[in-house]
Order: sequence, then structure tokens, then C-alpha cells
Amino acid sequence: MKQLDGSVKPLSVKQVAELLGHTTSEITELYYVKRDTTRLVGLTDSFNL
Repeated sequence: MKQLDGSVKPLSVKQVAELLGHTTSEITELYYVKRDTTRLVGLTDSFNL
């Protein structure tokens, strides 16, 4: 959520779930919460895309 000064206000997972219309925050956490992706780096390097 952008503030008048241009900064971004952090929202809790519960607030985001409510904004998206999710009945619980669990679905929000499953799809929208940033996970540690360091294990994914280079995973697709050998794919022929």
C-alpha cells in the first residue's frame, strides 16, 4: 500500500488475505508469501528453453 510520501506500508499476511478475499490467511501464505528461493538458483540452467 503506497503512502503519500511514496513509501510502501508493509501489510500483515492477514491484511493481505482480507484484501484478496481469502477466508483464511493459509491460502495467502501458500501462494503469496515470499519463500527462501536460494535453492532454486540455477535449477533451470540445463533446460533447453
